[in-house]
Amino acid sequence: MDKLKEFWTELKADYENKYEIPFLTDYDKSVPYFEKMEKQLLDMQKEDEKNVEIACLLASVRMELRDSYEDCAELLLDFLGKNEEYLSDNEKARLYTNIGYYSDFETLPPKYLLKAEELNSPYPETYEGLGLYYFSEYESDNDEKNLEKALKYFEKTSKMSNDYASLFNYGAALYENKEYKEAKILFENLLIEYPNRMRLLLAVGYCELFMGNKEKALFYLAQVKDGQDENYSLSTDDISDYQVYDAYYVLDEYDKFLNGLNDVICKYYTDDWEHYYYTLWIKNQKDKFYDLVQSTVSKLEDSVEEAKIDEDYNSQEEKEEYIASYKEDLAKYKAMIKRIEDGCKKPEIKLSLYPEYKCFLIDCIRHKF
Repeated sequence: MDKLKEFWTELKADYENKYEIPFLTDYDKSVPYFEKMEKQLLDMQKEDEKNVEIACLLASVRMELRDSYEDCAELLLDFLGKNEEYLSDNEKARLYTNIGYYSDFETLPPKYLLKAEELNSPYPETYEGLGLYYFSEYESDNDEKNLEKALKYFEKTSKMSNDYASLFNYGAALYENKEYKEAKILFENLLIEYPNRMRLLLAVGYCELFMGNKEKALFYLAQVKDGQDENYSLSTDDISDYQVYDAYYVLDEYDKFLNGLNDVICKYYTDDWEHYYYTLWIKNQKDKFYDLVQSTVSKLEDSVEEAKIDEDYNSQEEKEEYIASYKEDLAKYKAMIKRIEDGCKKPEIKLSLYPEYKCFLIDCIRHKF
């Protein structure tokens, strides 16, 4: 495959010299280069029909050309069907892992990734994919069985691949499983290699918080800058402001919580932010509390009335459903306000960590070739 890598390197150099931007950063400019790579792969496939890497790279190029994931999976399934008797277990596991990337997140359970596991796949991407699958299920249904599976697969991936995302994902699963001490150690070790990484500072702060170390938690939280980390570029390196301020709420640092949110509150839908209303109430910011209540009740009542006169519905039944839904939202909101006025307990919120949902294709033309 050295010839193919050389060809791709030449395409990269031509692109960057011509456009003076990093390779593949502009889709329209990138299309001709993907098409050249596609032609090169098809020509090579004619000479080596049973080559797994060529087939997998071809599927990746087709994905970049915006073929559907279903079509990319079918391409590899067709290749597997024609050549299965000639393939080793490792080659089959490679195919199944790539097919799983294209199709398993639409199924229950993840059919092809599990087939790769059954073949004792030597690829960390197999277990990373399974970890991401089960963690996404946990985020959806909060079922701890799915978290346990994600934790198992992330742990295996971290032992096979020592890259940042694999280790961070294992730490995030440990944290969600309330194994705060173990997660903290992992995040602190990563901080040595990736100093001042905002997501890691936040993660250690969260762990210290739930280990009962308030001062240490505050120390780490004070260092976190929300927004995209200036020095790192993964999706998890982009921190939302509320992820910091909510930690102050959990720590009973209500002034820090409110002061932090004051400048950004307009960005958020707060109708169900019971913890925010609660804090306004106990900090005796009654004017702000009732101004927000009045404007929100007015907005919700307007939604009900607008739904009554709106004729843009497919049926009367659909219209009634919308009206009922808006009325329910209004009733829930008023009940929330009443609870707070009556002196309810402090509302609980969850401080979550989530993994880096990165590409786990073994043969990815963009990330790994």
